[in-house]
Amino acid sequence: MVAALVLAAASCLAAPLWGGARPTLSGAAEIHDTADGRFRLHYTRAGDDAIDASDDDRDGVPDVLGHAEAGLATVWEAFVTDDGWPSPAGDDGQGGDDRLDVYLRVLPSNGYAHGEPAAGGTTCWMELDPGVIGLGGATLASVAGHELHHCLQFAVATGLGSWIYEATSTYAQYLLFADPTLALARDALWRLRLAASEGALDATGGQLEYAAMVWLKYLLDRADAPRAALLALWQAMADAGGWEAGHAAALPAVFGVPTLLDGAAELAVWQWFACDRDDGTRWADDAARCELAADVRPADATPLPASGTAAIEGRFGSVYVHVPRDCATADLAIEVTADAAAVVQVLGAGAPARVDVAAGAPATVAVPDWNRAGDVVVIATAATPAAVTWTVAASGAYAPAATPGPCDAPAADELDPGDGAAPAGCGCRGGGAGGGAALALVALAGALTCRGARRRRARRAPSAARPARRRAPTSRRRRPGPRRSRRGSRRRAP
Repeated sequence: MVAALVLAAASCLAAPLWGGARPTLSGAAEIHDTADGRFRLHYTRAGDDAIDASDDDRDGVPDVLGHAEAGLATVWEAFVTDDGWPSPAGDDGQGGDDRLDVYLRVLPSNGYAHGEPAAGGTTCWMELDPGVIGLGGATLASVAGHELHHCLQFAVATGLGSWIYEATSTYAQYLLFADPTLALARDALWRLRLAASEGALDATGGQLEYAAMVWLKYLLDRADAPRAALLALWQAMADAGGWEAGHAAALPAVFGVPTLLDGAAELAVWQWFACDRDDGTRWADDAARCELAADVRPADATPLPASGTAAIEGRFGSVYVHVPRDCATADLAIEVTADAAAVVQVLGAGAPARVDVAAGAPATVAVPDWNRAGDVVVIATAATPAAVTWTVAASGAYAPAATPGPCDAPAADELDPGDGAAPAGCGCRGGGAGGGAALALVALAGALTCRGARRRRARRAPSAARPARRRAPTSRRRRPGPRRSRRGSRRRAP
């Protein structure tokens, strides 16, 4: 059925990055050169690696090859032609000529990208599992595009943390390609990211490096930046020789974020307002957005007074405490202490209140007339793992005002947690009871990701259509309804 794609819809970098012999296919090798002259696809019709030779559009080219070619062309046009990413160097005639080579064969993953030194710089060759066609043509095209984006990354920088390679390729993949299978995979990654908010920004394993695409979407959306801003970030990381130093240079210059900790703290707020809590003022309405009923799972401070501890488990992680309104008290007093320097934010009415605190120093925030603001959320973010202690107390008596508040005229509360839940296992966190659709999605994703072996060369549905080779849009779309003010449509990079 569905392969391991459902959480990543792509694959991995080859490890190690350099070297490795080109593969030998299971049968007589054939080649298909793409119409743009940039790629040579190597395939066979015999043995374990044999492709599905169906040609539903009757153009004389097996659909597997056509979809792979379309995916490569889509990413090249968007990122090289439009955004200015440097193209990989030629491969010095390996594979028969200087084109970038793509080998279609049975793999333990959906695809790989291999960087290699060449006379003209860094070149690259790719592998794709032709069985991905069983998930549909758009899915196969997206995997080809994902792997090609790794090749573009290698042309800019090698030796960065693996998470930023996968996060960037995955963001590019879901931004440019869309169909129901990909939507399922994308939303599962969103769910995973929200469930693991206390973990490190650069976490790997359990598909977390793919889920980090949320970080890149946040950066572009918060700055209303063109897609080409990704290249500026990558160039900064290349110049600095590492992802963290590169972010330190690029965040203020390109995205208007002062520091990495500031970005992680703001991301924590954006994550609260993601998916079914999306209030329309933050996340751009593009193909990478979340459409799932999923949310961050906070600790609950109830009944008041309440206290507890939470653990920020990784660098630039965040923890959340939710204070449901009690419609009985007047004022709220919040105290948060962390054993590492932290940013503490309180969401309620108006802009988030923010307090920067040193290790061991308490952050105190007062929220007067808090029941008129609705529920309150406390967020702590730190650049290092930290133990967080929190206390919430209320005082006074609630008194209705002339203008009815949430306690006087109950209404849907945008801060009220949803009912989604993440199942245990396969890198997902446990949670409460969830809605049927959300549970079904993640249960399917978990089962398919954890399976021991997958069926090869699955037959695709006869109705699968080859994706059009379209120019990727550079303008940002948002859903109907109230939106934050815009400075204009996203421009094409010079």
